[in-house]
Amino acid sequence: MSSTTITPDITAAAERAAASYERARQRIAMHAFVILLCLVGLFFAHEFSHALAALALGGRILSLNVLGVQWIPALELRTEFGFGGYTAWLIPFNSVSTRLIVVAGSTGTLLIAMSAALALNLFRPRGLGRTALVALSLYFADSVIHILPVLGKTSNAAPPWVRSFAEAHYALLDLGVRSEIYLTFVFASALLILALLFCNFYFTRHLP
Repeated sequence: MSSTTITPDITAAAERAAASYERARQRIAMHAFVILLCLVGLFFAHEFSHALAALALGGRILSLNVLGVQWIPALELRTEFGFGGYTAWLIPFNSVSTRLIVVAGSTGTLLIAMSAALALNLFRPRGLGRTALVALSLYFADSVIHILPVLGKTSNAAPPWVRSFAEAHYALLDLGVRSEIYLTFVFASALLILALLFCNFYFTRHLP
């Protein structure tokens, strides 16, 4: 008699465990997909920041390429520009405007990161919304990575690829902003965003 009562219980428990595992697997897959979208979105955010600045300053976009694909003026595979991002614009000659457009790329992603970190603490979302905002908060890495090659280098000592990669840094140098000021701004912003992330994790750790 004991076998007839225990076996259904074991079967039901196994079914519940399997269903719970499947739900957990689906949740993990959804969160991973959101993180992947945000990672891809970083490249678009950087290039669109250049493009929006160019349009705001009276220019027009000739070409916008992200991840080996040309999106403007026509959709096509253009791997000769690499698999990062590249934006070409046309604007009446103005050295200040041109440099501001160059600065806009990583500055735009830094603003997205700061906005996401603030939204995490103001609204304290859960689920996929929280995952997305955490991922967007990490966009500050765009600015940090782009200045790593210039640490410890003078403006005249940097090879051309470094000047091209650390575009915002050298554009601001050309505008008269000292290197130390921009580096301090980037690292202070990164620390503030990390502090906001810590606050969110700390104050929401007991929420369901």
